Amino acid sequence: MINKHHFLTYDTNWLTRFYHQTSQRATMLRNKELQLTAPYEIIVDYRNQGQLDWGSWEYSGEFCIAEELTSIKKQFISMLEQNDGLYKGNNVCPRVKTYSIMQNKLLLKLEKASYFDQVATNLALDYPLEETDATSLQARCLREWDLQQSNTPHGTLPSFESSQLANTIGVSLGITVKNKNNEKVFLTRTRTSHVAVAAHQEVLPFSFSLNFNPTPSMFGKQQSIKELIKADFIQEQAEELGIDASVLDFENVKPLLLCRELCRGGKPQFFCEIELDMCYEDLQNHISENLLPQKEFTSTIKSHTLNEAQQSFSTLSPEIQAFVVAKSS
Repeated sequence: MINKHHFLTYDTNWLTRFYHQTSQRATMLRNKELQLTAPYEIIVDYRNQGQLDWGSWEYSGEFCIAEELTSIKKQFISMLEQNDGLYKGNNVCPRVKTYSIMQNKLLLKLEKASYFDQVATNLALDYPLEETDATSLQARCLREWDLQQSNTPHGTLPSFESSQLANTIGVSLGITVKNKNNEKVFLTRTRTSHVAVAAHQEVLPFSFSLNFNPTPSMFGKQQSIKELIKADFIQEQAEELGIDASVLDFENVKPLLLCRELCRGGKPQFFCEIELDMCYEDLQNHISENLLPQKEFTSTIKSHTLNEAQQSFSTLSPEIQAFVVAKSS
């Protein structure tokens, strides 16, 4: 049953109902030995690459949201703006139109989309449609609609090519340090009630949607994914964590995975990690002293060992589940 109070449903049984074929694939993010599976399908696994090359991207034009979703988008945006859930504004974001992998090198074909396109599609998949919209789209929610309009076989995640969702790229960074007991731990933060989705969820400490400002001259020319992410990383790190660039240096960030998240209808997400030569307690104090008040996160930084997270796996947010499986394999 669709939850009338949430734009997204994170329940595993609900997702399996739509994507049971995809969830059985070998490409799912799982650890068979520990019997842990995160609701993500792997596109690129960087963990086994000797030389870490993030890959390339090409500018492929602009995305236009489906005409039949125009009024629904306005409705969703209006609801979220009334609740102050869109305080960051409507940035231009990169949408994955399609991708290819040649000789272990990733190439993303990217379109310009808007953050509001993402909010009205990938982040509102399970919100019950009004009766008139449900009748015209022949679907109860946008998750059902995207499966139907794409002619996707039952139980399978629509491909990037066939999906009409925004499918804009997100980046999640795990930060690993050692605590005073010399145990390796990773950091988490908790989202506030002011966010559009995943309110009150414990997540990785540093996540963001990519911005995208290609010029017409870039059309069809390959560019570096690493440099695309780096530009936003530098801007976001001070805002989100208040950590000096000398501590959180992007050149020390390692890509782990590029995945598609089932919860958000196949939205692409980069997972990466940085290990800091800094004690958790010292880092916690540093962040507390420099962090400005935020609407998106609470001010508390927590730490977990990998074993602790594995033991409480079913209670974790999808994002942390993905990081835990990535580090457990």
